[in-house]
Amino acid sequence: MKSGEHDHLQKARLNDPPINGKEMIDLLPTILKSTFISTIIGAMPGAGGGVAQFVSYNEARRSAKKPEEFGKGSLKGIAAAESSNNAVVGSAMIPLLTLGIPGDGVTAILLGAFILHGLIPGPRLFTDQATITYSIIIGLIICNIILFPLGKFFTKSISRVINLPYEILGILIIIFCFAGAFANSGNINEMLLIVPLAMIGYLLYLLDFSVIPIMLGLILGPIIEVNFTRSMIVSRGDLLIFFKEPISCAILIIAVVFTALVLKMNKSIKKI
Repeated sequence: MKSGEHDHLQKARLNDPPINGKEMIDLLPTILKSTFISTIIGAMPGAGGGVAQFVSYNEARRSAKKPEEFGKGSLKGIAAAESSNNAVVGSAMIPLLTLGIPGDGVTAILLGAFILHGLIPGPRLFTDQATITYSIIIGLIICNIILFPLGKFFTKSISRVINLPYEILGILIIIFCFAGAFANSGNINEMLLIVPLAMIGYLLYLLDFSVIPIMLGLILGPIIEVNFTRSMIVSRGDLLIFFKEPISCAILIIAVVFTALVLKMNKSIKKI
């Protein structure tokens, strides 16, 4: 596609009519399903928004009548990702406020801010600092209400960023990637890792590997490693601890069942 045709297509998409009532009704099951999934995942300590968005998107794609449209601007794909993104913000506060365990990276920063101001998240927060705690909850509700008019009136203007030439947009993305890598730990060595990792990622893309499992591994890997080490210390190196405890054993069984179901679903999607 030529550059002029590409720009014309982008402008045409920006000028498309808004979602009508019929489309909204069609998207409602996807929105409700993604909201439910993300609320549950967001309440899991350490899971975060990345996991919720990928799971919600994958479920929307799996249950769609035309899964081949996903990745090409499907409204259901966008609805699944965005509704999960919104739902996980509030539910990630549940483990933070009740257990003192951050649900994602953002709530981890909030945990530090709370401690800095003398607030110790946990069960007693609702009694010792009830006024501040319920003010936070009410504030989240108000924020979600305010988001509607902001999205309604400013989305079209903000979306015009896609009209930027890819040469400029690509450079900005690269800059933010390097800035994010440095801001994560303040270590310049992590910035140097971006180049070889980007090359590996591009190679995997050319070989038609799915990026989502890799990203999930990068997100969940450190969480699994920390908790596995903690379990080994508690059990003194006994691997059977995961099968002796009813809750952990049940989780492992559910994980195996879900893995088998996902593999079966993926095979069904490929046949379509």
